[in-house]
Amino acid sequence: MLPNTWSLDPRFTKNFNLTERAKLQLLVEAFNIFNHFNPQAVKNTEFALISGQLVPQTSGINAFGLPTNPGSGSNYPFASPSQNLNGARIFQLGAKIVF
Repeated sequence: MLPNTWSLDPRFTKNFNLTERAKLQLLVEAFNIFNHFNPQAVKNTEFALISGQLVPQTSGINAFGLPTNPGSGSNYPFASPSQNLNGARIFQLGAKIVF
């Protein structure tokens, strides 16, 4: 079971009328405003039972328990960072002319 997911991605828009048919929109967007890590999977195979003995599963993990090789699949916790991490806090500014 994974921990709770925390996500807040607000967007604020302000419209300014330029003419009868054209308006200017100013945008401010923020992603992952809490800057909270939301894991997509967990490693649930610390040991394997081989010939009646518990053997640590250290394949692809360094001495600190961190991945050395990105994995794949929905049950593997160390997928590539773009798939496994939700990114840092991001702010975005924009302007748009609508007519």
